[in-house]
Amino acid sequence: MNAENNKEEEKEEKEEKKEEEKGEREINPADIDLVMAKTNVTREKAIAALGKVSKDNLLSAILSLEEEKEREEEKRRREKKGGKKENLCVAERKKRRKEMFAFDSHHRDAYDQRGTGHRSRRKEELWEMKGKKEPVLKIGNYVLGKTLGTGTFGKVKVAEHELLEGHKVAVKILNKQKIKNLNGDTKIQREIQILKLFRHPHVIKLYDVIETPTDIFLIMEYGANGELFDFIVQNKRLSEARARKFFQQIVAGVEYCHSHMVVHRDLKPENLLLDQ
Repeated sequence: MNAENNKEEEKEEKEEKKEEEKGEREINPADIDLVMAKTNVTREKAIAALGKVSKDNLLSAILSLEEEKEREEEKRRREKKGGKKENLCVAERKKRRKEMFAFDSHHRDAYDQRGTGHRSRRKEELWEMKGKKEPVLKIGNYVLGKTLGTGTFGKVKVAEHELLEGHKVAVKILNKQKIKNLNGDTKIQREIQILKLFRHPHVIKLYDVIETPTDIFLIMEYGANGELFDFIVQNKRLSEARARKFFQQIVAGVEYCHSHMVVHRDLKPENLLLDQ
């Protein structure tokens, strides 16, 4: 009896293995090449990532590989720095933020060098589509570019409309599994509903929402000149006229939110974007 059961189990295992091999063979070679080109991983890793997602969800495979690479790079950086657990980008931001609010003439030279370097890196992250011959990655009518930043539930990428030349947007990519793990379903749905209704010159606009089985894509207004934080670091102290103009715009946006019974709760220079 046990011998018969063992034979049946072995037969089932062989059939499952054949199905897996068959599934790998059915993966489109063009998809494999695209994943390898966009993420610089081995062919084996590309096939493994594609095997975990549905046939039409190529983007999810690429995003998961990007996140895996980011985790590996962060791990290597921590080991190189003596095993520090704190994210280096976060640590650097904290340091620079502290310096910004404790600014005096003694710090100016060092601060200027640090700020200029950071600003140039931010500019390098902005991706221009013209002249690019590499495979493109699309969501809806938008061609995705470089990552602008990462957050709790996912990342933000710059993108350009495939038909409207020069029309750029920010695409906020939210991973559904991360949202579920962190019990963020209600928060995300509330944010989407609010942004759909809001229309104000000093509140970021939500143009569209695209869902796939694994991710939610928020197509949003793009702040081409980045964060107010970086602007302050680059320019050091602002003139009274410019500071007043910024403050008036911030107050106008906040007042609009409050008039619709919405509280931001996390206002800071890093969360304020400049369009021009």
